[in-house]
Amino acid sequence: VSNHPIFMRYNSRLERFRPQPHQKRMGYECNSMGYYDTEFQQRKPEETYRIVALGDSFAQGIVPYPYNFLTLTEEGLNKNTNRSRNWEIYNMGVNGTNPKEYRYLYLTEGQYYKPDLVLICFYMGNDFRGSIAPKFFDRNRWYLYFLPKRWFEIRKEAQARNVDTSKVGGELEQQDPDPPHVHDYRLEKPSYSVERHLRIEREWLKSFSKSGRSRSIRKTLHTLREINQIARSNSARTALLLIPDELQVNDSLYQEVLDYFGLDPNDFDLDEPGKILAQFCREEGIECLDLAQTMRKGQKELDRTYHLRDMHWNANGNRVASEALIPFIRKIASPRSP
Repeated sequence: VSNHPIFMRYNSRLERFRPQPHQKRMGYECNSMGYYDTEFQQRKPEETYRIVALGDSFAQGIVPYPYNFLTLTEEGLNKNTNRSRNWEIYNMGVNGTNPKEYRYLYLTEGQYYKPDLVLICFYMGNDFRGSIAPKFFDRNRWYLYFLPKRWFEIRKEAQARNVDTSKVGGELEQQDPDPPHVHDYRLEKPSYSVERHLRIEREWLKSFSKSGRSRSIRKTLHTLREINQIARSNSARTALLLIPDELQVNDSLYQEVLDYFGLDPNDFDLDEPGKILAQFCREEGIECLDLAQTMRKGQKELDRTYHLRDMHWNANGNRVASEALIPFIRKIASPRSP
């Protein structure tokens, strides 16, 4: 929480959202640095290919630790492989962060683990928009406005879901390390009411608007370029993993949002932001993996790859992502890769 008595500081996201050392999340303990992973080691063993993964709640994971796509990717890389090489993925994901925090974490912590690869997990729903600091007079910065507003939203959401207010936003407090819905998504309860879910997706849809995005895109690309430059100065490579919002892979949800808010589909392009990032990566020598088509295919084959009325991947989605990420990383690490 910000220590300012009147308004929230923009740079307090890490203070507010980073777990405490050894805090339990979904039945598993965070490490001593507050990351949802096993302990990190400063010294890198011989013949080890180390990856530092930066990202928001997708990286941190809204599934128990063993089902997180980064955990699965590390396991997959170390399975059926030449044991002359060991693979490590250090998951430095922090809920609620964006590229500016990714840069800060890599600069102040990540680079000192001497990774061979910096993997930026870029969420298409809000990582563009989060790159611009809010204005000083943005009312959402001020506790006098934000706290009453937030309380009203929680009470409204609790009424819509017919639950106590203490249950709203407390999904991660459940400590079952192997909940039934991990194995059968049909057993899962929704994270949000219908209205709240649609309103959140409406906000994320702004990232795909055909107008008013130039400043946020410019700021984001500048930040990504800086991360890549720091990585190169440390003899590391950079890769960008594009994580699609569910709107990009679930046509029925996209149409539902358009209909609910009376929006014109001609005002949006769900593919253009990914194309901009892919072109940027080609120009900067950054490897890029866009998961949009992979997740669309997974959505059709598995019926649901995102949590019920939630923006994050369920266990299915995490598995699909890891299956695409494993060969992508292997190719980057290959001696033949430029």
